[in-house]
Amino acid sequence: MTRRGRISGRSSSGTRTRAYAARARFLIGEAFYREAEFDKAVREFEAFLAFFPRHQIADLVQYRLAMSYYDQMKPVEQDQATRR
Repeated sequence: MTRRGRISGRSSSGTRTRAYAARARFLIGEAFYREAEFDKAVREFEAFLAFFPRHQIADLVQYRLAMSYYDQMKPVEQDQATRR
């Protein structure tokens, strides 16, 4: 006897929940990124990649992670002015 909503012993709601969790993790990181809270965005994007390394948007998350690090850098002119 099989239960409705089960495929190969896995519930479809579990798969759906996992998809929502991945999307939520990305959107939280994206919100931090857009608010220029880059340190928090980095944490969220790194957590996404730790939990969902083969997700279909993992490449986008890696890009956003790199941009979060890049946007934290000071401009070269500002950095050089403090050394004089």
